[in-house]
Amino acid sequence: MNVEDAIPRLQEALNQRGGRRLKLCIPVFRPGSIGGTPCVDVEDIEVGFDHNSGKVMLHAEKRLTLLSSEDVEAIHTSVRAGQSWHAYQAHLAMDKKLKEANARAEALQKELDELRSISSQ
Repeated sequence: MNVEDAIPRLQEALNQRGGRRLKLCIPVFRPGSIGGTPCVDVEDIEVGFDHNSGKVMLHAEKRLTLLSSEDVEAIHTSVRAGQSWHAYQAHLAMDKKLKEANARAEALQKELDELRSISSQ
């Protein structure tokens, strides 16, 4: 949606409410909740510039993310260590592969040692 389409819709909402104040909110996906639609209030509106040129951004009262709380904590840990999130994810993937390779190497070494002990008898 662009701003030109949003303004008449917001004006219509105000007209339907007879001038009463309306809160500008962003709905939050929370299946199974009871009552009104869960939402977060809009705290600020920012007109973008530079890389965000051509955008009007609504800033929510609370941070909104599609990441799990574990991912958010991992990102904070990564940033505190001076790393990027993508570098951290690549590190985790390579660390897992390294552990798997080391376990395989140990198993093969054990098998080789057993074969050597059998052939020396």
